Amino acid sequence: MTPDDVVRTEFGSGGRRGYDPREVDDFLDEVVHRMRGGK
Repeated sequence: MTPDDVVRTEFGSGGRRGYDPREVDDFLDEVVHRMRGGK
C-alpha cells in the first residue's frame, strides 16, 4: 500500500450522509496490517 493508495481510497455513503464507520475501520485495519509488514 502506498500513500497514493490511501489518498485515492473512496468510501461509499450507502445513501446516508457521511462515511460508513465500518468501511473506515476496515480500511484503517488494512493500513495498520500492511504497515506492520503484512501483505
